[in-house]
Amino acid sequence: MHLPDGSDIATEDPISAYAVVGGGVVFQTPGDDELYWADGSGARGLGVKAHTTVSLIEASPDGRYLAYADVTEDPDTIEAVVVDFTTGEEVVRSDEGFTTSGDQADAYEEIEPGLIAVDDETAWFRTLDGDVAYSLATGERSEVPEGEKPWQPHGGDAYGVWNPSHTWEAVGEKGEPGRLVGPDGADLVPPDGGSVIMVGDSEWGGLWFDDKTRLGRLKSGSGISLLACRVDQMECVAVPGTESPQGRAVTSRVADGDHDPIVLPQSHHYD
Repeated sequence: MHLPDGSDIATEDPISAYAVVGGGVVFQTPGDDELYWADGSGARGLGVKAHTTVSLIEASPDGRYLAYADVTEDPDTIEAVVVDFTTGEEVVRSDEGFTTSGDQADAYEEIEPGLIAVDDETAWFRTLDGDVAYSLATGERSEVPEGEKPWQPHGGDAYGVWNPSHTWEAVGEKGEPGRLVGPDGADLVPPDGGSVIMVGDSEWGGLWFDDKTRLGRLKSGSGISLLACRVDQMECVAVPGTESPQGRAVTSRVADGDHDPIVLPQSHHYD
């Protein structure tokens, strides 16, 4: 795994999803049912259960809790999961709101249920019945009133338009080039061929790593590269090592806003 400062973290295995936690990375390998931890000294199993498909793993900003949408098999059903990273205990594992008597695959495609965001106290999930909140400490579940987005001042949307502090907004249509609009009329426009919107696109981010960095993609004659737009520096740059004809990379937001995002290049992507 390559950091923008040029340093590496070796996971020893391919990665399908991951989250940055403190000085290391929690990750899943394709086809495995366990989460792993890697830092500069190597990788080890956490003993935390995860089925073979986890689309997004996030850590609370304090690094204590992990939240993710786990996908069971036969049939494919999402479960909301919260794990205490310090003890390995599952605080939450529930499929409530993720099942239906109708065509579940069609319902999932329409609603796109899964993890929305997490802060130090709460994990929010989108279900077929609406948005819900889970207490990280107790696992207590509550419904989010329709139209409200209590996660925005804390963790932003997983693939939404606002940064965590709700000061910068990605403006534009899904999948189309757009721009980032900030306070006092600040306006950051990506270069020709670049898109920083990509709302809902889990392969190319369209997400905020932290309060300052928004991901998108940059098209060129030789392929597509991951595009990182830094609002504090008012510039968008292609991330080295991510160019590929298909334009795919596994990415994750960082749990600690003081660190730069980690990017996994295309050569390590597994469908």
